[in-house]
Amino acid sequence: MQNRRQRRLIDICLRRRAVREKCGVRRKKCAIRPDQITIITAELRGDTTFLERILTDDYIGIGPLGFMLTKQEWLARHQAGDLKYESFSLDEVKVRVYNDAAILTGRQVQNAAYRGNPIQGQFRITLVFVQQQGQWRLASLQLSTIGQPPNFTQS
Repeated sequence: MQNRRQRRLIDICLRRRAVREKCGVRRKKCAIRPDQITIITAELRGDTTFLERILTDDYIGIGPLGFMLTKQEWLARHQAGDLKYESFSLDEVKVRVYNDAAILTGRQVQNAAYRGNPIQGQFRITLVFVQQQGQWRLASLQLSTIGQPPNFTQS
C-alpha cells in the first residue's frame, strides 16, 4: 500500500521519464497518461486552475529567503503575470508516506523572473502532502538555497 501511495505522489509531481527513473520508479509501475498534468508542469505554465485544486485551503509556501505565501498569494504570482519561468525541474526525489500524510524532498532547479528580476537557482525542496477526500493535496512547500556545509562540520 505504501509503495502505491509513493508512486501516486511521484505521479502527481513528476512527468518526465528521466526524472522518474532518477527517483527509482520503474516505468511500468509509474505509467502516466500524456494528458495528466503535474505540479511541475502547472507551476511552469502558471496553471492556476490545477494549482487551485491541488493546494489545500490553508496552504503555506515558504520561499528560500524565509518569506511565506498563502494559497491566494501563491496563485496571485501567476494570475498577475509577475512570475515567469524559462525552465523548472525537480530531481533527487524521495518520498516518505505516513498514513494520510507524505513528505517529498528533492532538488528544484529553475530559471525564472519575478517582476523582471532574475531568480535562477538550485534549491532543496520539501513538499508536504495530505489526503483530503481521497485525493493527495499539497499543504506546504519550503525551499532552501543549496550551499556548502560550514567548515566546522567538515573533518
